[in-house]
Amino acid sequence: TNQPVIAAANIATFLGLNAGSWGTGANGLSAAWSDSQTLVVTLGSDATVKKGASISLNSLAGILDIGEESLASTDSTAIEGTFGSQLPSIVSVTAAEGGIPEVGAGLGDTVTIVFDTPTNQPTIAPGDIATALGLNKGIWGTGATAAWTDNQTLVVTLGSDATVRKDASITLNASAGIKDIGEESVVSTDSAVIGGTFGVGTVPNIVAIEATNDSGLGGVDAGDKVTIKFSTLTNQADVDLTYLTLSSSHTWGTGASVEWSAADTLVITLGNAATIAVGDTLSIAAGAGIKDVTGESVAMVGNGVISGTFGASTAPVISSVVATNGGGTAFVEAGDTIVITFNTAFDKTGFDSSKITVSGGRTFGTGATFTWSTESLTIVLGANPTIQIGDELTFEAGNGIYDATGHEELAEITQAIGGNFGVAVAPKLTNVYASNSNGTPGAGEGDRILFVFDTPTNKAAVGSGQFTINNGHTLGTSPTFTWSADGQQLTVTLGAGANVTKNDTISIGAASGISEVTGVEALAATGPIAINGSFGEAEAPSVITAIAANNAGIPGTNAGDTLTFIFDKATNQPAIANPSSLIGVSNGHSLGA
Repeated sequence: TNQPVIAAANIATFLGLNAGSWGTGANGLSAAWSDSQTLVVTLGSDATVKKGASISLNSLAGILDIGEESLASTDSTAIEGTFGSQLPSIVSVTAAEGGIPEVGAGLGDTVTIVFDTPTNQPTIAPGDIATALGLNKGIWGTGATAAWTDNQTLVVTLGSDATVRKDASITLNASAGIKDIGEESVVSTDSAVIGGTFGVGTVPNIVAIEATNDSGLGGVDAGDKVTIKFSTLTNQADVDLTYLTLSSSHTWGTGASVEWSAADTLVITLGNAATIAVGDTLSIAAGAGIKDVTGESVAMVGNGVISGTFGASTAPVISSVVATNGGGTAFVEAGDTIVITFNTAFDKTGFDSSKITVSGGRTFGTGATFTWSTESLTIVLGANPTIQIGDELTFEAGNGIYDATGHEELAEITQAIGGNFGVAVAPKLTNVYASNSNGTPGAGEGDRILFVFDTPTNKAAVGSGQFTINNGHTLGTSPTFTWSADGQQLTVTLGAGANVTKNDTISIGAASGISEVTGVEALAATGPIAINGSFGEAEAPSVITAIAANNAGIPGTNAGDTLTFIFDKATNQPAIANPSSLIGVSNGHSLGA
């Protein structure tokens, strides 16, 4: 080219830009040819030109060919290369009181966001602020605006109903379009926490603490409430009941909950089995995190006395006194229990067991124990108790059993014991067995009869008179009677001359004296029961041999000769009046007249 001189003052005209500026000569703008084909523009410090902008040569620049025979060039082209790129990051976010002075965020207050590098200063419309500049809590308010004061500083002016707080987090959304000044970086999505202050309020104090009977029942019940009123609006912290304690180690109850009904009003709803009482002192620790509405003050610490009412409290009343068979037998014994049920939850902190007495001076036994559950008292009897069903228990004044609030004591009362310590059931005879204890066939002295009952008995002393055998048979002279250790089996050992048979039946009379172990329920008279088992089975004798003898001394068969029959076992030797009628001879022969 002809390398015409282009003064700084003419650069903007001669080298026209469609966007941005070259800056000014006062700030270092210049243009110089490095050779006949290369023109270098050095930007002023106030330049705003960007990569991608279009340069158009003005004919006034006078750029011709080297021989100056051509027309002046009016060519144009887009700027390539790079001016350098840096992703903007937030350096600080500062809240400031900008409107009418108030506690916390309000109309006209500001939040100033400062970046670490010049930005492209995109326009953020009021309707886009909530999305472009996201908050993790609170809002910018209706009518909030955002404006750049320079290329590194964005100021948000809050709207009328702003609730944003110091310590809230701001996150840039990609839709904000904030890039470096040359718009060569990606959009920034940086985040930061708001510092500064919107105006610190006073630390809240407790104004009043009131109990209310929201359950509609008398005394303290699940669903009743305690309302705490504060002197100023709070930050409505997420309160853990651990930091709200009651005097006398009283409790809020299982499942109690807490919530804010307003910024200055905290409501606790009682759970099950709460022991709180009107007049208790409620203390709030710093750990509850209750601060002024901005959340910028220190956490309040304080206490107050609970007033109001949970409903008129009433003393507990005994609903029932029931004995149960914990020992496992019909006796009153160690391990048996008495369960005393009350009509409501109670406070048994000061319980005095000596104030429970039994009628007739009887006792619960040595080492009796007292165990409490939510609405009952279980007395487990100790060794050698003398108490009986039908006795009465008296709860004397000073027993220390109060309603759940600890205000109303159980009034002196006497109540009979119901239930049972074990029901006595009369034994039944289930089986009778014979056994061949003497080793010989048939019943005889030393053989035994075993009587089996369905439950242990009192092992009464019995004799032959209590037993009846059909056919007039007997157990013999002086039979003996022996009980098993548990009293469930009676063994009768037959005496001399016993003639009972296994085909007989046997009965026990109603006056046998046999009963269950406690002696309350006697064995009823039994019907005839067949005898099982055996006294030993007898077998018929057999002839082993018959021997002829010539007692007549004459050859042949003659009167006076004998026949001797040998048997295989002893017989009963019956009398035989007519042998010919008993003994038959073959071949028509006979024994003679």
